[in-house]
Amino acid sequence: MLRFRTPLNAAFIPLVPLFAGLAEATAASLPRQIANAHTFFNVAVTLALLPAVGGLVWLTRRLVHGRESTISAAPQYLASQFLSAPSMALNQARHELLRMAEMSGEMLHNCQRGLLSRDRSEVRTVFETEMAVDGLKRAIEEYLNRIPSDGLSTRAEKQLHALQHVTGDVERVGDQAVNIAERTQILIRHGSTFSDEANLDLGAMFDKTYSFYLQSVEALRRNDPQVARDALDLEGELDRLETTFKERHLARLESGECDPQGGILFAEILHNLERAGDHALNIACDVLHYA
Repeated sequence: MLRFRTPLNAAFIPLVPLFAGLAEATAASLPRQIANAHTFFNVAVTLALLPAVGGLVWLTRRLVHGRESTISAAPQYLASQFLSAPSMALNQARHELLRMAEMSGEMLHNCQRGLLSRDRSEVRTVFETEMAVDGLKRAIEEYLNRIPSDGLSTRAEKQLHALQHVTGDVERVGDQAVNIAERTQILIRHGSTFSDEANLDLGAMFDKTYSFYLQSVEALRRNDPQVARDALDLEGELDRLETTFKERHLARLESGECDPQGGILFAEILHNLERAGDHALNIACDVLHYA
């Protein structure tokens, strides 16, 4: 029995005799006629809907809220042609790594805005960027492994090994941002809040971590050991902030200023930022290893 599930199917009823004759003329066997009829029908429906594609896209974008991701995971510098010149290939890999590092840094910024303003769109951007960062990490590691080390100077060979380590640290900074984004989702879902002082402490911790990370990445960009040493100086400041903010946090919990659930998440976010700082430290140390 035929079932007409849509108005378009029903509108097709007057054309059934003509359509049946067309299908019958395409083959001698009944199974082949049925298959051809099905194909003809799908093509006809597609052609009929083509003029309405623009309107359907417009309607869908208004019914399904969201946004298109503009973050590209496609490598921009890792051309295979450079592999025949190892030193050039190494420089290309460094440029791609710097691009990846900018993404991880922006993830930290997105986390800060998302957490302190409870902005879901900023949190979504973190997860979108994570996919790009993970894809670039795999591409960069594969490219670095293809660079023939016997065509490099001693210093360049050290840089090759350092970039392999840095790639992992940059990706792990992004991982810490994802952890913070996940905790922000919990805060938003449960309606948990921090005290004004706690928000100020988190803002300061974010700022110091971001500065530390940017300084380390700048050392990589310039291949400058002095910039790397300047970055190392920020580690002690970050550690002191973490200790101070943890002590303040415990005091707020004891006085009842912070709810216990939010308090746990606050401590975990501080730890995530401290771990991101550890990876920034590793990057600066790797630059010192070869620069």
